[in-house]
Amino acid sequence: MNGTVFTPILIGFAVTIILFFISLLIAKNGIKATHVTLMATVFVFIISLVIGSWEGIGIGIISFGMLIGAVVLYMYQFVVKQKA
Repeated sequence: MNGTVFTPILIGFAVTIILFFISLLIAKNGIKATHVTLMATVFVFIISLVIGSWEGIGIGIISFGMLIGAVVLYMYQFVVKQKA
């Protein structure tokens, strides 16, 4: 498969992490920053459905990577909150 599916997933994951840190700098709250990443994931997925065709499929795969990143960040926030 030459990693053709994994590249957009990793791009989406990286975009989510970058978006999380930017929103964390602005909001100063980890939970709000994770909410922003989840909303961005839903927004990108809806855009992929609106675009449709082959381009929409690619954007949908990127949104899947963003969803993985958002879930990982939510789990991280849960663990940090449990330790505090």
